[in-house]
Amino acid sequence: ITDINLVSVDQMTYGEFLMSLPDPTNFNIISMIPLDGSAVLEINPSLVFPIVDKLLGGPGLPMYKVRELTALEQHIMESVIYLLLKELEDTWKQVIPNIKFRKEITENSPQVVQIVAQNEVVVLVVFEVKFAEVSGMINLCLPAVVLEPILGKISSQDWLVGAKKAKSTDYVDRILE
Repeated sequence: ITDINLVSVDQMTYGEFLMSLPDPTNFNIISMIPLDGSAVLEINPSLVFPIVDKLLGGPGLPMYKVRELTALEQHIMESVIYLLLKELEDTWKQVIPNIKFRKEITENSPQVVQIVAQNEVVVLVVFEVKFAEVSGMINLCLPAVVLEPILGKISSQDWLVGAKKAKSTDYVDRILE
């Protein structure tokens, strides 16, 4: 059983976001087509290694010594990232019906790739993921310049209306799938 909770939605600079991340980490640059620019999906190592271990048949216990991912571990995590991007895409379709999320680059070090200048404002969405004895964070970093064209469409009221439109049969179909 996996429990995912929204922890916070914060505004900060891209530099502050980078400083808050461990090194190494699972740092994914993603595009949000048709929006211009890139976003970041970061999965904390405290989650990455137990996920890989669990998917390979292990107990999925926490790893206390952090290291860079091997090529095999990165390949395994790509399928997890694909699933996360698919869920994000389904959620964002309420705002932009034709949106597509695509992973562009994965890095181990957050300092290697700059999607915007250090002083640019970003929106940071933080999720806490818990399963078995494991707990860790997933960060979605969205630069304000990427969100500018759709700021008028994003409001809490829009999200509530979209949530009410979903029928229980939609969820049944998704669960059965």
